[in-house]
Amino acid sequence: MTYTVDRLIPTMAGSTVHLAHDSNGSAVILKRAQTPAAAADLAGYARQLQRLGEIPSAAPFYPPVLRLEDDLLVLPYYSHGSLDAQGAGDRAAFVRLVGQAVDAVFTISALHSMPAGVDAARAFWRSQLVSRFDRLKATGASVAEPPFSTISGWLASGYFDQLLDAAVTRPLGLAAHGDFGLNNVMLAAPGSELRFIDLRGATPWADDLPWWDPILDLATLITFHCRIEPALGVRDGIAVSGPHNRATLTPDEIVALCPPSWTDGDPGWRLRLQLGIVIRILGSVSVQLTSAPIDREARSGRVTHLLTQAIDELSRLTR
Repeated sequence: MTYTVDRLIPTMAGSTVHLAHDSNGSAVILKRAQTPAAAADLAGYARQLQRLGEIPSAAPFYPPVLRLEDDLLVLPYYSHGSLDAQGAGDRAAFVRLVGQAVDAVFTISALHSMPAGVDAARAFWRSQLVSRFDRLKATGASVAEPPFSTISGWLASGYFDQLLDAAVTRPLGLAAHGDFGLNNVMLAAPGSELRFIDLRGATPWADDLPWWDPILDLATLITFHCRIEPALGVRDGIAVSGPHNRATLTPDEIVALCPPSWTDGDPGWRLRLQLGIVIRILGSVSVQLTSAPIDREARSGRVTHLLTQAIDELSRLTR
């Protein structure tokens, strides 16, 4: 199969993404890694897609892998756009689609529980914070001042492990996504047929299955849709990261979409959700410092302020 490139789609450093068409005229996405780290991420993403595609009740939500090479992944192109773009239309339809996506994440996650149990889940959550904190330190940012010094204190004192004892109350589930933003949910048909793209890829694997906590996916959705995107969307009245006239959901509205069948049996879920918001905002500080296209210092400053607020909210939940 040969491909003709139509246009470049902007993406993170280390990879390229192109819209193309194959020799049969079908539109496809070409994702190509340009570094060894990006190639490893691409392979993990493809593996997750392929494995989830083998599970009948999960398969409808994932695009088929059309081609996989060492540095190339080819996927179908979905011309009906992302769930994020649906916010520009009817709000009721938008809320319905977001609800379907959230329900799918939790339903797929519940298909399997990681046999290693709660201890492995706590180790997973610890690694999520530590890896992002290490990434921040690697940027050269000072972690001796708040809010970063607060996180450093958590890790040094053992307080973070106490938080995990209270917050992590069930094993990991099947990794339904891992980077659950509305821009990573596509429509395969007008107003329906959701497809999950840009999965985390670098998820823990055991027993030939990928594992994750859907509460962290819920935290990702709240963090970006309700916190980071609004904070970075306007500077002095000027939009700097795209149009912001789309429908938005509040954190409470998003939480209300979470299936009661999950939260009713998970006493630590709300504390874990706020911890996930802290973790995701912390990760975004590094992204703004190293990868933002403009105004890196200003953007990282806004996200750092969000981190302070998120840590304060976590403190209120633990009093």
